[in-house]
This record gives sequence, structure tokens and C-alpha cells, in this order.
Amino acid sequence: MLALIPTVVSLVLMTVAVHAIGSTPTAVMGALEPLTAVVIGVTIFGELFTARLAAGIGLILLAVTLIVAGKSLHPGRLAAIIGHRGFLRHSR
Repeated sequence: MLALIPTVVSLVLMTVAVHAIGSTPTAVMGALEPLTAVVIGVTIFGELFTARLAAGIGLILLAVTLIVAGKSLHPGRLAAIIGHRGFLRHSR
């Protein structure tokens, strides 16, 4: 029962955000949620900040940066960078 209220509040706020700013920016902001959890855990609850957490934060920030930067690239340029079928080009 304790998790029901935060879950409902989260879903309502997510719906409001999608209507206000759109689904893509909402998803990008949602990708930063684990980073917020780490900051709150370390600062408020005194959890240890480990190398694994630092690596995870780095990967999250890299992914969000690539998403935002990828939107500004011309579609043809983006396809040339990642290939037409995915992130890895196959040498067939």
C-alpha cells in the first residue's frame, strides 16, 4: 500500500509531462531518474558513492547526450554514423 501513492503520483505527473512537453523530452528526462535516485541516496540517506555508481552516471549522461545530439543531426548524417540497420556495421 505504501508504494501505491507514489506510483499513482508518478503516472499522473508523467501524463501531464507528455501533454505539456511531448513524449520524447519526457522520455529523455525519465532517463535521468536513476541519476536523481543516486543523488538523493548519497546526500540524504548517506549511501556510499562507488565507482560503479560513477560509471552508471557517466553512461546515463552519455546516452542522454547522444540522444539530444542525435536529434540535431541531419538524418542522412546520422544514418552514415550508425549504419542503416543498427549501431554496428556488418562487413558482409
